[in-house]
Amino acid sequence: MPQKKCQEVIKNSKKRDDESENAYNMRIRQEFLNILFGKKHFFKGQLVKFDKNKTPEGEVVCFWHITTDSSKDSGERKPDPKRYKKSTLVFLIIDHCDQIGCPSITAKPDEKFPDRISVYCADLKYAIILKPKETHYDFVTAYPVSPGQEQYYL
Repeated sequence: MPQKKCQEVIKNSKKRDDESENAYNMRIRQEFLNILFGKKHFFKGQLVKFDKNKTPEGEVVCFWHITTDSSKDSGERKPDPKRYKKSTLVFLIIDHCDQIGCPSITAKPDEKFPDRISVYCADLKYAIILKPKETHYDFVTAYPVSPGQEQYYL
C-alpha cells in the first residue's frame, strides 16, 4: 500500500471530471515543470541532473521522455495518458522516498544497461533510470512498470 504522501500525489494527478484532455495534459505538464525547475533534486545525497533542453517541438526533453510511449522510434513517440498521470512520481521517489528510506524502494544496476541504476517503487509500480557520474546522476527516463515485469526490478 503506497504511503499517504504517495496517495496524495496520485490523487492530485488524476484527470478531473470537469477537465478537458488538453487542459489535463497542460496542468500535469506545468506541475512537472514547476517541480523540475523549482529546486535541485538529489538521490543518495548526489545531485540528479535532468535534461532541461527542448525538443524541436518545444517540449522539455526529460518530460517528453517520461510522458511518451517508449516503444516507438524517437520521431514517432506519442503521448501516453498512463505516463502523464504518473510523471511527477519521479520527484516524489527521488526527493521523498529515498530520503525517508521507504522499504518499497529498491535501487540496483540495470540488467540491460550495467552503467545505469534502476530505482523501483514496488508500491507504485514505477521505475526511474539514472546514470551515475563522478559527482552526480544523469536522469535517463522513468515509466510505469507493466504487470508481470516487476521481477526485473526487484
